[in-house]
Amino acid sequence: MARLDTKKAYLNFLNTIISSDLGSVFVSQSKLFAVASDIILTTKKANVTNLEPFLETILQMAEDTSDPLNEKLALIFINKFISLFGHASQPVNGTGTATNGVIIVPGIDQFIYRRVLVVAFRIPFLPDFNLKDGQSVAVSVSPALIRRTSHIDDIQALNEISNLLQTIVKVRGDEAHSYISTVFLPSQNLPPETSLDLANNMVALDKRNFQKYFNDFVKASRAS
Repeated sequence: MARLDTKKAYLNFLNTIISSDLGSVFVSQSKLFAVASDIILTTKKANVTNLEPFLETILQMAEDTSDPLNEKLALIFINKFISLFGHASQPVNGTGTATNGVIIVPGIDQFIYRRVLVVAFRIPFLPDFNLKDGQSVAVSVSPALIRRTSHIDDIQALNEISNLLQTIVKVRGDEAHSYISTVFLPSQNLPPETSLDLANNMVALDKRNFQKYFNDFVKASRAS
């Protein structure tokens, strides 16, 4: 329990930073963060040098279906990170910042396509991922008034995955749509028409409707 509480505090800390206009610290030359297991430590290396192992550790937390609450928090962080730093390369000034103020992270495209997408589609099909009755998707009651269950947390994690997928296609644009529909999803043994439909709906549907669509897609795929 203490370890789970430590992870929760750690992930809440990261989400607070990235939600408070301080996210650039993760890709800066500052010497603040490093990852050893799931604990943040001081380091002699710049944050940007440690970025990939840092993100890999967050992805590992996102795949831990035995800890669904922290799984969800890890997915939220990855989503926010990609929203800030997942943009395609653009003309930059001498500081490495794009002319529109967006910070460009070299190699982020490959990390998104080779790691984040793989994890996002693997999580819902892990044996311990619990969907059960989709009626629990829309929980409008305050969490303080209900007993949190792994089932509800897994449903919310699935919603965070759908949010993450939409963030990827929003940030990377046609490049992501093309890669997902013609390369990635077919590599997961999805028929071409299903792959295209899923990718199109990432773009066309609003957040709530895509969450429902993706939930139905996962349940149908798990049942087949």
